[in-house]
Amino acid sequence: VKFGGRSIFVWGCFTSCGVGFLCKIEGGLNAELYCRILSEDFMETLRYYELDVSDVIFQQ
Repeated sequence: VKFGGRSIFVWGCFTSCGVGFLCKIEGGLNAELYCRILSEDFMETLRYYELDVSDVIFQQ
């Protein structure tokens, strides 16, 4: 953002069916928060697209 001096930190994913849920991260990202994002937001994306976790190739 020009002259704004602001930034935003987000986590997101995409699947062969479409984009996943976007998660805004306040402050920093630690292991506990990352695990929560995967167990909640990532898994919710899989449920939304009716994808089975055994059919997913996870890359980070």
